[in-house]
Amino acid sequence: MHPTFLPDNERRLLRREYVTRLVIVICLALSFSGLVGLAGLFPAFVQALSEKKSILNSIASLDEDGESSKMVKELSADSHLLAFLNLSADEAILSKIIQETVNVRGPIKITSLTIERRSTTTAAIILRGVSPTRQNLLSFKSRLEDLAQGSIVILPLSELVSSTDIRFSLELNRSLPQTI
Repeated sequence: MHPTFLPDNERRLLRREYVTRLVIVICLALSFSGLVGLAGLFPAFVQALSEKKSILNSIASLDEDGESSKMVKELSADSHLLAFLNLSADEAILSKIIQETVNVRGPIKITSLTIERRSTTTAAIILRGVSPTRQNLLSFKSRLEDLAQGSIVILPLSELVSSTDIRFSLELNRSLPQTI
């Protein structure tokens, strides 16, 4: 208990007046900071309005000059060029796969090579040719499997019946590298 010379009634009134003044000071500080914030944002608002007006004016001048149709034509041409480049990248991947396959052939003669895309990530390569020996054909099969992780070579057992000059047809299922 704090000894004071004020009666309880006066103390309560004094405390209420103190709380009221504190609330008024806090509200005044908040309103002042809000006004300062608005004053700080006003130049940015004016700049945004002027940029909007200049962009609208430049669009209007493009429409008057007929340059918007030129821009549409140029964008269309660029779109066709990008589609062509994307196709070229796909062809480069397939060319690389063919080159890798031919490089591991060894003494085997390849008479036919066909690539069939199974999905966007896999392709089937069908190889036909002639192998001098059964061992050459089996080692060619293992080299094809070692080309890329996940490669599967399907070589029917009927191809291994004869021991020399073996005509074969095998299928190499291979995952394609990811493009950008």
